[in-house]
Parts: sequence; C-alpha cells; structure tokens
Amino acid sequence: MNLAQVWLGGDVFGWSADAHEALQVMDAAYEGGILAIDTSDVYPAWAHEGRMGVSEEIIGRWVSSRGVRAQVTIGTKVGYYAMPIVGGIGSNVIHSQIDKSLRRLQTDYVDIYYAHRDDGGDLHDTLTAFSELIKSGKIRSYGLSNFSAARIREAVEICNREGLPRPAAIQTRYSLLSRDFEFDIRNAVSAGELAVIGYSVLAHGFLTGKYQAGVEASTGRGDNSGAHYLNDLQACAVLEVVREVAAAHAVSPAAAAIAWVRQQPTVAAAMSSARKVEQLAPMIESRTVELTAEEVGRLEQVSRKSPPRVRFW
Repeated sequence: MNLAQVWLGGDVFGWSADAHEALQVMDAAYEGGILAIDTSDVYPAWAHEGRMGVSEEIIGRWVSSRGVRAQVTIGTKVGYYAMPIVGGIGSNVIHSQIDKSLRRLQTDYVDIYYAHRDDGGDLHDTLTAFSELIKSGKIRSYGLSNFSAARIREAVEICNREGLPRPAAIQTRYSLLSRDFEFDIRNAVSAGELAVIGYSVLAHGFLTGKYQAGVEASTGRGDNSGAHYLNDLQACAVLEVVREVAAAHAVSPAAAAIAWVRQQPTVAAAMSSARKVEQLAPMIESRTVELTAEEVGRLEQVSRKSPPRVRFW
C-alpha cells in the first residue's frame, strides 16, 4: 500500500467541526492535494452520548456527494477499548464493526483498517480476522494503532509464522515534543519493515505558535490542552527553533514541525486534524518542505529527551 505523506485527521468531525465545516475542510484538503483521510468508528462518541460513527458518517456523505472514492485513501479504526461500547479487537468485534463502518462511510471497502488500541487479547485471533477481511475485499490492508513494541514484534512473528499479511502501517503519537516512539517502537517497526504514521504531530497545537502567555487560544474543544507547554522551558525552546527553521523556508511553524516528523526514519506520513479551512494551509505547504540535515539536527538536539521509565497507552 502506498501511503500518502500527509493525512487529514477526522477526529474533530462532528465535534469541534460540525458537519458543514467538516465538508468544507475536506473540499479544501482535496483541492490542496491531501487525498488521505483518517477516522475511527468511535469518533467522536464522547460528544454524542456514546453514539458511534458520527465522523465516519460525515466523511461518507462527503465522499458520496463529491464522487471521489477512487481518488481518496480512507483509513478507519475499530476497538477503542477505553470506550466500553466497543468491546476490544476480538475477531467477532472486527467482523461486525467493519460492516457498520462501511455503511457509514458509504463505500464497499476501506483502504486501511486499524486496531485502534491493544486490548491485550489473542493477537492471532485479531490478525486472522484482518486477513479474512482482506480476502473478502472489505479492506485493502490493516494497521495497528497505539501498540507497544513488544506487541508489534509479536504481531509480526505471528504473521511470518502463519503466513498472514503483515500490518501496512503503525499509528503512534509523534512530534518534536513527544518522541517516546524513538526509544523502542521504532526498532520494532524497522525490524518488521513496517511504515509509521505519526499523529498529534503539532503537540495539541502548541507547535503552531498560537499559544502565548496570558492570551487564550481558541481550540473549539472547550479546552486549551496545548497551553500547558508554556510552562515547559524545553518546549518553548523547541518552538523557538521551529520558528527559525520555518522562517528560513518562508513557511509557518506548523509546516516546519510537520515536515520534521515526515522526514524521520521509518515515518511514511504525518497526520493532523483541521476544524477550519484556514488550518489546512500548514498541512498543505508541509508536503513540499524539505528540511536540511542541519535543520533536522538542530530540531533533534533541542527536543531530545531521556528514555521514559514508564509508557502509557
């Protein structure tokens, strides 16, 4: 599977971006050359009293009304175990939920179908279910999201032993301010010859530069989750270098931060959400930004952290 360099995240559709705004965002993204959209069957259930698939429904409406299914890559997810209504990533859940996702997305296949989170269960059962969906034509490939290095290795070992198709991609949180991926997961991904799609690449918006001390930034989510970085001296130093690098390329800080993620080893793509059309500009311009080795090195140095003692998923 050929992965696009930049993916549009659909987690805000039906939440901080209503259906009308989401359709406008997807129109603008498509026109700007972003042809890959990511979502989940759980997005955004927390804003709809547990109702599943609102984001998928909005994306399906857009794809159907614009007639662009053949031109866009769609990824969705199953089994966000933190939400009791979903029920993990067992084969019975995977087989039942894919049909619901396909109906909401108004398509007969998805390009990549992720296990949203590891439920700690039988991976052979999960991987066999994905293989069966590939054979049925309901999905073109599958991926793993938020899995530990140990479980990624286990998945690859099972696939090699049983002759099952390997995951096409791994989704993980990755940005200049969140680099835990590099300490263990990257080695597992590299050994398994898997691709990585990094999400939260702008660190809750902090790397856009929109947060300033004493100034409230609008997020549309009822919080300022990126503002806590203002109290982090290293995060502020990272943002300063991001601004300098961005200025050298005449692009926004967000575009430079996304480009850094995109240029990292094993990373195939960066993903970011947009609740307004104007927020797409950095994503679009990042596709053509190529940082120099010196710039990558400066950003790597200023953002370097020690390996974490405990990792939470």
